[in-house]
Amino acid sequence: MLIGINESSSDDTMSEATDRYNSLLLRTSENQRQTYKKNHLVLFGETLPQFDFIYQLYEQTAGVPFSYGLTAGESFEPLSASVGSQEIEIIPSICFEDTVARLTRKFVREGPQVIVNVTNDGWFQMSEGGLQHFRNSLFRCIELRRPMVRCANRGVTGIVSAAGSTVDPYTKSDRRLLDENGSHFHRGYLHASAYLLDQEGLSFYAKYGDWFAVSGLLVAFLWAAPYFKADKLRHRKTGGSP
Repeated sequence: MLIGINESSSDDTMSEATDRYNSLLLRTSENQRQTYKKNHLVLFGETLPQFDFIYQLYEQTAGVPFSYGLTAGESFEPLSASVGSQEIEIIPSICFEDTVARLTRKFVREGPQVIVNVTNDGWFQMSEGGLQHFRNSLFRCIELRRPMVRCANRGVTGIVSAAGSTVDPYTKSDRRLLDENGSHFHRGYLHASAYLLDQEGLSFYAKYGDWFAVSGLLVAFLWAAPYFKADKLRHRKTGGSP
């Protein structure tokens, strides 16, 4: 069982010295417990920059003072569990962490893994925000070649394959919690299967991260720089005329 919880470093939860975490709790069939503390906190929701004028601006905008912020976790180790006799690893993800590729990548290890995301998309109300959040998370499955189990409040609940699809490759059913009109604003539960890849290799992005995109941007800048310089010199010689 996986469930979202509030976690604190002491019993005195009102003390300023107490660290508070947005966490994910895993309880296995052997009654073992593991927790993951959210790494990437939501700015202006879970944490604020340590500047007095920011706190004043928050109070003026929200109408209430910012009481206390959460503490970011520091572990990038996946959670471990067993399904029958198979040992698997769970890549934990809370809220919009499933949109941060460089963060999710840090949990990838060789062997069978599944991404599990729990999120509250109630902030978006009945807008397209929850669906946009879900569609962004699909890329984590594609980039890392890991399936995802996603449980969302007012967002999209479903299971995504390592290829970024919600269609079950065997039953051809759509593994999303939808109503008869195809809307994800539907209360209920979903019973479906996630298929983990028992592979040894890692995807290109899991191995090398963002260096390809950064290198491509750098090469494009170096290629374009002489053209900008030549255009600037031409502009000076002609006195700014076309």
